[in-house]
Amino acid sequence: MRGRVAKNEFRWVAGEDILARFSISERRTKLFCSVCGTPILNVDRDDPHTYGLAIATLDDDPGVRNALHLFSASRPEWIEIRDDLPAFDTVPDIRGCVLDILTAAVVVQPVGDSRPVTLSASRLTGIQVGDEIVAHLPHNESEFAISKIRP
Repeated sequence: MRGRVAKNEFRWVAGEDILARFSISERRTKLFCSVCGTPILNVDRDDPHTYGLAIATLDDDPGVRNALHLFSASRPEWIEIRDDLPAFDTVPDIRGCVLDILTAAVVVQPVGDSRPVTLSASRLTGIQVGDEIVAHLPHNESEFAISKIRP
């Protein structure tokens, strides 16, 4: 399980000196322990303000709980969902206002959420900062399809 953490709210206590890096694509780098191989962080070029953090690496309870299950359509049959949280085949559509447009991503302020999100998307024809959009991530795709609701 991974969580997003703002880079400016993250601090290394120990072990930063033994991390190794592996670029899994031109847009994403994984940091892992060079001693045991445990994955620690994902660093996305298109999301310069946050890390993808392996929750199991935390010593203390972060005080945050799951809110939903993503990609439930592609889970193995032997993995059971044993709670009443909403389960989605993919990422639920995101509606919001475009805050910034990056090389292969868009930063969106979702409706009803206080934190902006960065969504991978390379086909942003006609999308501008300030537009209201809906973002859809088709199953087995790595980029969001972005549609303008209104300018």
